Amino acid sequence: MAIGDLITASDYNSIRTDINQVLGQTSVGYGQTLRSSNVAISSLVTSENMRLLYLDLISARLHQTGSVDSTVAFPLVGNLIAWETSTNPDGVKKGINDFINLKNLTASFDGEISGFPDSSFSLASITTSSRNGNTNPWGTSNDAPTITHEFTITFLNASHLSYFFNSGGQIRFTGSLINGTTSKSTDWANMLTSMGVIAFDKWKTVSLSASGTGSNIGSSTLTSTYQVVYTKFGSSVYSDNFYRIEARSPSSLSIQFRITFNDADVGTSPTTPVDENVDGTVTSVAQVRQPNSSFTVNSVNYNAVVVSIPTTTVQSSL
Repeated sequence: MAIGDLITASDYNSIRTDINQVLGQTSVGYGQTLRSSNVAISSLVTSENMRLLYLDLISARLHQTGSVDSTVAFPLVGNLIAWETSTNPDGVKKGINDFINLKNLTASFDGEISGFPDSSFSLASITTSSRNGNTNPWGTSNDAPTITHEFTITFLNASHLSYFFNSGGQIRFTGSLINGTTSKSTDWANMLTSMGVIAFDKWKTVSLSASGTGSNIGSSTLTSTYQVVYTKFGSSVYSDNFYRIEARSPSSLSIQFRITFNDADVGTSPTTPVDENVDGTVTSVAQVRQPNSSFTVNSVNYNAVVVSIPTTTVQSSL
């Protein structure tokens, strides 16, 4: 197209199709309903059409980067949008080529490699389970050497699950032990502190503190049977103890997690081993990192990407 040429309906629709692939309700999309609509081939592309397309494009890109991209400008009513430029103000940032360039960046974004910014999400607790080892002993072969926290998250349908993880949604896990008095309890407390936050996303499961052993198992690679997605072991004489997360997909719209606190240590003495209880209060927490981004243009606030959180059902507590 030549400088000064007006955008055609087919040009506009082509850009919108590519934006919809990312932002919209597609197999790899973020599950949003676009503000813009296709323009009939026989119709003119208006500044209002471009304004809505701008909002869709910025919605997808802001969710990916955390900021409103400044390489395109907000079309105003009465602007004449051309291939390279448009009527002022900021005409050089409203040409259709500017939209195409930003659309290409948006379409080539790889969430697995680049990651999404924390500002595009909100955190909420979905299940917490605690056990007081002083009143409900665990950690020896005579009591409960293993305790588990098991729960299922359920989405509205398979598409909802896909949109949640496509747009960077995560299930996050933390553990803690407080008020322990024995050396074994101290090691458990240190283990859980050092592992930090464990993040389960579409592609993998990792410790955000780079501690323990994660996996390349995420929501897209689950099976109907449990797979170990993360493990963290104790230290020194307590290296037999471990915290473990397993995950499986019992249906197309649900994911089940099993968190295990396994105290396999039975003492180190070859003649009179001492296997002490774990005292203090141990806690397992799961959170959802919900896609929930927004932006402001000309003093008006717009949702960018918002995906509702799944429901949670607890099967077992610590």
